[in-house]
Amino acid sequence: MPDHIHFIIHVTKPMARPLGQAIAGFKAGSSKAAIGKGGLWAEGFQDTILFHEGQLDSMFTYLRDNPRRLAIKQLFPELFRVRNDLCLKLPRQDSGNRELPLSAHDRPFREQNRPLLARDRSLQAQDSPLSAEDRALCSVLGAGAPSFKAHFSAIGNLFLLDSPNIIQVQCSRAYLAYKRVPKPGGGRKIARDAAGVPVVEKATPEFEEKRDELLAAAKHGAVLISPCISDGEREIARLAFAASLPVIALRNMGFSPLYKPSGKLFDKAANGKLLLLAPAAWPYSTSEKPMTRFDACALNRIAQLIAGDGAAVINYKGMQPKDIDRLVREAVAKGGV
Repeated sequence: MPDHIHFIIHVTKPMARPLGQAIAGFKAGSSKAAIGKGGLWAEGFQDTILFHEGQLDSMFTYLRDNPRRLAIKQLFPELFRVRNDLCLKLPRQDSGNRELPLSAHDRPFREQNRPLLARDRSLQAQDSPLSAEDRALCSVLGAGAPSFKAHFSAIGNLFLLDSPNIIQVQCSRAYLAYKRVPKPGGGRKIARDAAGVPVVEKATPEFEEKRDELLAAAKHGAVLISPCISDGEREIARLAFAASLPVIALRNMGFSPLYKPSGKLFDKAANGKLLLLAPAAWPYSTSEKPMTRFDACALNRIAQLIAGDGAAVINYKGMQPKDIDRLVREAVAKGGV
């Protein structure tokens, strides 16, 4: 590429020295060979370890698509700039939602933007009702509640945060499940069809109703927000991407300085339909970071606070409101990046 080079390195036996030293040696040797071309290399490098089956093919596809992505990045640089200085005031204080005509087609949108406590069947079906503390935590903080500054890393269209209608996608694991199949080396992975689409093993009527309402809202201008943890949340986000609908996705890890979305996410970012947010205190790591329950609770609560009137009702199953809010404040503390 004009300003960088990619390698796919196959490691077939233990290396006598770290990968960084090997790459530093290559950079030093090539700089020496390029007589009269000082400053050939920038400091450092970015590496990705391919852990799973299918990642190698995906990486080759990524490299072949690099020229097209570079042209798009040059046209829309702000959509692909990693920002480690994004500061939001939480909870979202403005409560106004865009008014739409009261037609039958618009009704799902309007209902979705009202507090969802009375409408959530998953909570109604539980053996015991929510406690007073759970209800307080499920509710979006009112206008009189104290706000605080939350710090994030971000990449994508920041203007999605200015939407008057941000709706949280929260879906019980009991609503939808992808099919899992064994993978080489042990464990299980999501089964995909020939086009790479996840195979759905179970989908309940509750999921289909929630899916249809959320996608209808997004088609009328709402922005969906979710950490995309459960299969149902991932499926709704996938369908939103396929329909070019706007999504704010929360991550439990930050971004490397050279990060850019890959695959289909790149195209969504290019057309302004994607914003990726990561709490500032959860920096980028070269290794995989499992999604813990504490991560999930904090991300869901952050989504509630950003969504405002469009927040979903969430039962945090025994965790106290003060503990979840503490997790949120720790995750978005300044200086974490």
